Amino acid sequence: MRKIFLIILLVVLLLPSFTFARSLSIDNYSIDYVINTDGQVNVSEKLTYTLEGCYTELYLQRPTSLQILNASGSCDGKECFFRHDQKDTPSGDQELVLKSNYCDETINVSFSYDIVNVINQLQDGIFQFYYQLYGKETDYSTNLNISLTIPNSFDNTEYFLHSKDYNLNVVNNQLLFSKKVLPKEPVEINLLMPSNYLVKSDKIKLDSTTSNNVKNLEKDWENEYDKYIKSITPLSTFNQIIIIFLYLLIPFIVFLLIWKKHSKEFSREEVSFFEEYYRELPDNKDPLFANYFVNEKFSQNWFSSGIMYLVWKEKYLLDKEDESYFLTRTEKEIVLPEYVSKIDQFILKYFKNNKFNVLDISKSLKGHNVLNGNIIDNYKRSTQMLNDFRKMATEIEKDYDTKFYKNKEIYNRKGKKFASIFSGFYLIGIFIYTMIIINRMPLLFIFLMLVFVATLFLINSRIFGRFTKEGRIINLKWNGFKKYITDFSDIKNHPPKHVILWEEYLVYATSFGIARTVLKNIKSLNLESFNNNSRLGVYSSFIVSNSFSNLNTLSSTSSSGSGGGFGGGGGGGGAGGR
Repeated sequence: MRKIFLIILLVVLLLPSFTFARSLSIDNYSIDYVINTDGQVNVSEKLTYTLEGCYTELYLQRPTSLQILNASGSCDGKECFFRHDQKDTPSGDQELVLKSNYCDETINVSFSYDIVNVINQLQDGIFQFYYQLYGKETDYSTNLNISLTIPNSFDNTEYFLHSKDYNLNVVNNQLLFSKKVLPKEPVEINLLMPSNYLVKSDKIKLDSTTSNNVKNLEKDWENEYDKYIKSITPLSTFNQIIIIFLYLLIPFIVFLLIWKKHSKEFSREEVSFFEEYYRELPDNKDPLFANYFVNEKFSQNWFSSGIMYLVWKEKYLLDKEDESYFLTRTEKEIVLPEYVSKIDQFILKYFKNNKFNVLDISKSLKGHNVLNGNIIDNYKRSTQMLNDFRKMATEIEKDYDTKFYKNKEIYNRKGKKFASIFSGFYLIGIFIYTMIIINRMPLLFIFLMLVFVATLFLINSRIFGRFTKEGRIINLKWNGFKKYITDFSDIKNHPPKHVILWEEYLVYATSFGIARTVLKNIKSLNLESFNNNSRLGVYSSFIVSNSFSNLNTLSSTSSSGSGGGFGGGGGGGGAGGR
């Protein structure tokens, strides 16, 4: 904790020097959208950057869930190299990047790409384009110009522009928008088009809401928009900053004392456990529950680990045919962990055939099979399947959270209790103080919300929970096991005695989110027993396949929004440089 505090303090002290070493501004930003009749949207973006100092990358940042096709980019009068990074980016989102050496210059850059599944066909046949035309992740003020072209005239449409104080010109089938936008100020549209403007295709999503529901939701968009604009207004007075600093200091000191007294983990010396590696499974906990002793939270890979468990126990056989993977149900009767049993029952309900493609699970849940055959029946099945999947996920997470966090023999929540009590009194005190100095309400309201969100994060995270001495020993054992299967040097010197253990270890590694790392270590050993095992050969190719990746992303959100109101549309993102 002391090291973290010192690092934060050092960053704060050094931040001004980095801030003034170089600067970036976006003088002009033009975006052209063209909606095609099949629902695919062509996007072209042109930006004018003024750079002081040197940069190596200029980029657009877009949500990872947005389906981007045919992306490209270029620089005017300068050689640069384009790439599309879809994961593991500095921003955490997918990025369109132009790489070059940029120093003390003004440069025009262009990006173009297509997006799909951002148009919704509502229950009454109306087509909806609910989208952030300009995302709120751009940290710079700029002169913004947007054009939106649709298949037919705007006269027969209804649209809601979530912005104010702008210039607008609508001619036939083109909408032209211009405005000087603030940093982090989005521009969003909710456009309703008649059913004859577009045609049904797999690039358009079906939505169960109606156009009337959308219009009703749009009634309050201005209030939501105004609140957001206030939230991005920078602090303006020194006195207000001092007040905020003092308010931040109080909970920091109190939370630090609570952490030291009730939440700091027991050291190895205090529990007399000194083994760095644990070269076998510490106990018989199922993979999902074991993850709590490694990461102290519910595993986001719960579904894929359940599938791997069913394959390991031969409840299902995993086979590869060409580039696809198939699961075949067997008649084997075994006792399954509760979460694996629920996954098995879910699969049995929706996949009646004994053999099916693994990709069909994710396709059905994401509605990609709706247009194959009877659309209405497929839509009902996909919707019911998704509802059951979400219900199952909620039940499993709730059951396992209760099983772990409320087990007083292994986990102590006293620190969270004290932190929650303090937070309640603290927030009440801020609210009363805000009412007394009502003239500062806008700034203090923003601060109150920030503190509220931060406090909820703190008291609901593992910062204020810790293992009991007994639980800490189990925690160290499971972390020792994780270190063993991820540390190549140790696993090379002490490989598992039987090849069947590799299958079991991969199931646990899937729950821990380290399956690919463990698989890489196993392959690096070049063991004859592994290389000659056909089951492990299928396992190893499956774990690095798209089928496996899709199992881990089944709970992700879709790329476009539905409904109405400010801030709910798809798209978004920002632009910048580094």
